[in-house]
Amino acid sequence: MKKASHLLSVLFLMALVIFTSCKDDTVEETPLEENTRILTAGPFEVSTVALDPAVDYNFTGTSTLTFSENGTYTITGGDALPMVLSTGASIPASGEWSFTDTENFNEITLVNGSESVELTVTSLTDNEIVFSYAGAEPKPTDEVEVTVTATR
Repeated sequence: MKKASHLLSVLFLMALVIFTSCKDDTVEETPLEENTRILTAGPFEVSTVALDPAVDYNFTGTSTLTFSENGTYTITGGDALPMVLSTGASIPASGEWSFTDTENFNEITLVNGSESVELTVTSLTDNEIVFSYAGAEPKPTDEVEVTVTATR
């Protein structure tokens, strides 16, 4: 009986050691990984566009922004958005994207060949992105701040 009790005690201690030595295998995401995951989780559909100062502009149509993990992006219906001030043209429909500010993740650069557009991100969540850029509306020389809200 003493041997059985001793054996049970040893088995209990072994089980206790095994379970307490196991740690959680959860891997923490870096801020870059987290923001990239959120941005690339699926397409965003533009819901509102605001201009400052307000000018005669009415957002119509559908614009969808898709950011991919491989660093590329596509925008469908981008011609419905105001022109970019630096180019006097629409935001390029595709190209490469990157976080310009990898500390606060509040700047994204879109590049297509020699063209680039700086987006200032004010909000990035699982369901929404809000960003602004230097736009031109109604003429390529008329400077406005364009704020875009897009949701999933």
